[in-house]
Amino acid sequence: MHILSFHKITPDQLALVGGKGLNLARLTQLGVNVPAGFVVTTESYRQFARVPLPSSFRNELLDAFATLRAPLVAVRSSAVAEDGRQNSWAGQFATYLDVTRDTLLQRIQDSWASVYSRHATAYGDTSTEMAVVVQQMIPSESAGVLFTANPVNGAQSEIVIEAVYGLGELLVQGASIPDNFVLSKTTHQVITQEIGHKDQMLIHKDGQHVQVPVSAAKQDSPVLNDDQLAELAKTGQYIEAKYGYPLDLEWAYYDNQLFILQARPITTL
Repeated sequence: MHILSFHKITPDQLALVGGKGLNLARLTQLGVNVPAGFVVTTESYRQFARVPLPSSFRNELLDAFATLRAPLVAVRSSAVAEDGRQNSWAGQFATYLDVTRDTLLQRIQDSWASVYSRHATAYGDTSTEMAVVVQQMIPSESAGVLFTANPVNGAQSEIVIEAVYGLGELLVQGASIPDNFVLSKTTHQVITQEIGHKDQMLIHKDGQHVQVPVSAAKQDSPVLNDDQLAELAKTGQYIEAKYGYPLDLEWAYYDNQLFILQARPITTL
């Protein structure tokens, strides 16, 4: 099997779709709002990572891209060793955003090659096999991370949410000071909040990421309102209950819809 949609992946297919792919499939099948996507499996990696892509496989990938009905996609690594309960490998392999039909094939090959990147080699074993996730790109108006337990003090009665305007990459890269909210799991009320000064945000414009100023009125205002915080908390709690252990979730809001972009265990508790 070379390509599998999120809806068709089964729980026993970690070795075929990798940690990220398996988690996104599980979230999708739990009814969580996940951007539509598919996984290019480790079988494809084994067969095609070191040879020119045959035309039949190229056509298969482009046909799968067409089913997403999106002009832009995200292409993300999904190594078998990635996003597991022992090691997350977060940020060690390649992620490409705003990928077009014309650049899809190259970005998939670039993701395969990231197994041997300097970061991955320094982090650990590069013998892991690489699947690749291809998902609809969400042009988020706000984005961030959610921890279903407090990673600072270990409290499993608390939910921690970090948020920035625009795309979440500035937060992931540590280039933006996010808002930080700590909520009660019982009441979903805010226990503490620290509102960051957010003078820049990342958006997609004219085929590339562009860093633009945040309006003066919004720079020191909360990114999320009370309803959004409560929705995030409830969604995080629902997912944690299904998984049975604390999770680190990536999320985005676009057009008043909450999307969950990724789930991985919190390995630092």
